[in-house]
Amino acid sequence: LWIQNSPVTNEGLANLTPLKSLRKLGLHNGRNDKNMEITGSGLAYLKG
Repeated sequence: LWIQNSPVTNEGLANLTPLKSLRKLGLHNGRNDKNMEITGSGLAYLKG
């Protein structure tokens, strides 16, 4: 799942807007997500 328009924070998480989409994907700003990796282009994708 590719996530566009999601700036990567210092915590290595994608800060998605709107927040509704953020919650739907189970991502939380400031918390680690083991199922998430950051690509070289700065976009995040979810594994599994």
